[in-house]
Amino acid sequence: FRPVLSPGAFAIFGRPPTASGEPDFDLVAALHPDDRAKVRATCEELGREGQATSLDFRLVRPGGEVRQVRAHVVARRQPRGGVSGAEGTLMDVTASQELPRMRDELLAIIGHELRTPLTAILMPVQLLAHGLVDPSGADGKQMLDLAHRNAERLARLVHDATLYERLAHGRLALRVALHNAKSVAADALATAQLHAEPAGVKLALVAEPLAVKADADRLQLVLEHLLENAIVHSPPGATVTLTVRAEGDRVRFEVEDHGPGVAPKVRQEIYELFRQADSTISRRHRGIGLGLALGLRLARLHGGDLWHEDPPTGGARFVLALPRGHGSQTG
Repeated sequence: FRPVLSPGAFAIFGRPPTASGEPDFDLVAALHPDDRAKVRATCEELGREGQATSLDFRLVRPGGEVRQVRAHVVARRQPRGGVSGAEGTLMDVTASQELPRMRDELLAIIGHELRTPLTAILMPVQLLAHGLVDPSGADGKQMLDLAHRNAERLARLVHDATLYERLAHGRLALRVALHNAKSVAADALATAQLHAEPAGVKLALVAEPLAVKADADRLQLVLEHLLENAIVHSPPGATVTLTVRAEGDRVRFEVEDHGPGVAPKVRQEIYELFRQADSTISRRHRGIGLGLALGLRLARLHGGDLWHEDPPTGGARFVLALPRGHGSQTG
């Protein structure tokens, strides 16, 4: 029998539908090479036994993208016996297959990221609690400062995770108003300075006096994440520049660094949840990979966007574009 696919099935294969519904490509060739024998054996069994069956396998779209799919197939039996054909459904289950991996990765990364600040908090507190260090002395003040900074880091991790959860479930309401884009950028730069100084990185602001339609707190959060990301990827002595300028009916916020840049193979992945350019537990840079995922979703919630560019001088440039406002502004 000749197979006929629905438009949805064509989409799963990554192909445009045909007028007749008959595929204009080789179905077997579209299967992952390691799964062809399994699919062939299941089809042969269906023809012999005529029983309903389910099967998970992989297919390869044009361009090489691999998708995990699940087929539920029921044979059409003839009145006098035998099978005249089959019908069924095809579902793309790639995302659901990714959930367990993402969960395990999240737990491992959070465990790693929480352990470091918790240790940095517990150690000074224990020394101070047991009277081994004078809290009024230089060492005591240094330990209190260490505990305070790591407590803030813990609070930031929890805040980001909670905010993303609210975004994912549509429970985040923006308080959009006209704001001075330069003022919001300056506030974000002042906060980022706390990360820049210990890293030996300089910050610079180049901004036009523009009005932006945004939730100022959320905008500042996105800029802080972009700046912190640029700082951790910059060598000591380098300068990270935040530029604010008009581009048509949008305000363009650019965060540019002189670090190693973003490898082409990870330019889409870095906007995914819990992803970094280096996602291994032993990676050099801290964080649970929420910054860019949060930034992209907050940008689009504003009616804007967030993307990456390659500066001609090297490094990386992340661009946040939000609607430009006109009239009186706050801040």
